[in-house]
Amino acid sequence: MGIERANSNARQIARECFLNELLNEISVEPITIPIAFRAGKLDSSVKAKGQSMALGDLLIGTTALNSATSG
Repeated sequence: MGIERANSNARQIARECFLNELLNEISVEPITIPIAFRAGKLDSSVKAKGQSMALGDLLIGTTALNSATSG
């Protein structure tokens, strides 16, 4: 998001407002233990193929998979 990296007070305030508006419109899903384990399994399979994924991407992906299969 870069709120702390904003190069002016006005830009920092604008970014904070944007974030607050965004958070009011979307739900934030928790990282549960099953999601963490699923992310670990996915990480292992990706690394076995000689690739890597950022932790954030793994958690987003496994949270989405969990929501898709439980809903």
